Amino acid sequence: MADEATRQAIREHLRKLEAQEVRIYELGTPQIEENGELRALAAMGRAVIPDLLELAETESPKVVAYIIAVLRRVGGPEALEAVRKLRPKYAAKPDKNEWDYAVLGQCNVALGELEK
Repeated sequence: MADEATRQAIREHLRKLEAQEVRIYELGTPQIEENGELRALAAMGRAVIPDLLELAETESPKVVAYIIAVLRRVGGPEALEAVRKLRPKYAAKPDKNEWDYAVLGQCNVALGELEK
């Protein structure tokens, strides 16, 4: 787990990502685009993966989609295992909204890259 200052920085970056307006694909799925907040979180490295996973349990699907995008950029076996754990939770949701589908889409992209 990261120290408290790092945990606070993680939360701040995620709040900024959550507040951003996003483009919506024609079929209604939000598009996660590369930006400074994602790069800043990824630059924190693998040490923040446990904190991201903890937050993924309580945050909105929009934030979870960004968390998965960060995990994909961080890479490594820890990130791969984290994405593998998150995907079934969202796949099993009965009434998915556009951000639930964005989480699944981010999981699929991440798994495709991380399993190489």
